Amino acid sequence: MMRRKLGSLLAAGALALTANMTIGSGTASAATTFTYGTSQYGPTIKAYVNGQYAAEGTWTVDPIAGNPGDTIVVTDLRTDGQHITGYLARTNYTVVRTATTKGKPAPSYDSASGDLTEGSRWKFWICYGTDASDVCSQAIDVHA
Repeated sequence: MMRRKLGSLLAAGALALTANMTIGSGTASAATTFTYGTSQYGPTIKAYVNGQYAAEGTWTVDPIAGNPGDTIVVTDLRTDGQHITGYLARTNYTVVRTATTKGKPAPSYDSASGDLTEGSRWKFWICYGTDASDVCSQAIDVHA
């Protein structure tokens, strides 16, 4: 009896963990998850579909290799009909910059840049899917 209760408890915990890691609903979104980290360019959010690396968005603060700073870069790696959109917003979530691969054949990328006040605070997130089934990451805090 105790083993059955423990097994049920563990199964419920695993289900809750999976639900927290998978954000959204719909065909593409049911298996879309996000990871958060830092690349050599800055804060990065990666999207995975069915465990496969699908797309990423990166916020770059400073110019790198001739590319401007204060830039959102989004990259779509899969030829699955989905697209990625990256958003930069004020801390109240008013969007001020968008980059998207919508309408471009994969693999593809897009960027949006422009000078921002040094030290200013922003929110950055990505969405992956189609217009009807976009699944979005949590917003992360970034700065200029």
